[in-house]
This record gives sequence, C-alpha cells and structure tokens, in this order.
Amino acid sequence: MISIAILFADDTSTLVTSPGRHDFHINITAAVNCINEWLNANLLSINFNKTHYIQFTTNNKPNTNIKINYDNKQITTISNVKFLGIYINDAINRKYIEHILAKLSVVCYVMRSIKPYMSLNTLRIVYYYNLNSIINYGLPFWGNSTHNKKFQNAIEYN
Repeated sequence: MISIAILFADDTSTLVTSPGRHDFHINITAAVNCINEWLNANLLSINFNKTHYIQFTTNNKPNTNIKINYDNKQITTISNVKFLGIYINDAINRKYIEHILAKLSVVCYVMRSIKPYMSLNTLRIVYYYNLNSIINYGLPFWGNSTHNKKFQNAIEYN
C-alpha cells in the first residue's frame, strides 16, 4: 500500500493506492481510521460538505463501486476537482495531459523570455509560483501514468 498525505493550509488530502480491490478496501479503511484518530486527538472534525474522493481509472482498470465510510457517514465520490490550482479528473486522459503540458510550455516560454531581464531571485519566484506547483502538486497524480515521459520532455526541452 502507498498512502501519501498532502497537507496545504487547512486542507488535507490522502492518496491511497493498492494493487487490487480487496487490498484497497483494507488500505482505505486503515487510512480513514488513522485520520479519525488524529482528528479526535486534536479535537477536529471533517466537513462532509467538502469531503469527497476520486477513484482514478484506466482503460485496463475501470471504475468499481467502492463505498468509503467515516463516522457512520458515506463519503461521496466525484469525478473531478481543482486541487491546489490543478484540475484533476478520475481518468488521467489525453485531454488532461494536453492541458497540463500546455500550461508547462507557457511557463517555460515566459521564463526563457524574461531570463535576460530578471534577477535569479525573480526567476525563482516565477518558477515556484507557476512551474513548481504544477510539478509537485500534480506529480502524485500523473507521475505513474503512461504519459509521464511527456511531462519530463516538456520541462527539459522548454
């Protein structure tokens, strides 16, 4: 099981992967129980109006009906979400990849264009504000996709 916690301001996301449906159910239950223990210890609660899950699918592994419960309430599934400025959908498909690649290409072009006129610190700010967030926040989602080489090429050649 791979479980990655992604923390940003007052938002928390968890990415859970498993090789099969049975393992996933066990792993997601363990992750939810761990989150529950932490929330209880810190006197916090989940806002169920803002709590959802996305089940990522591929052509080889279609969507299956998975129910995730927390505190005797079912967490609803969604097919897309804006996550830290990046739109993510349940099928990391060609349209999604092309959108992210276009965004990366524009940022790389801008950085090349302003490089002769800006200080290294200013270029770092542009990088961290635009490029780094796309790479770091999106990596857990597209890093293992079959399209990851396209991202590497876009960054290296631009």
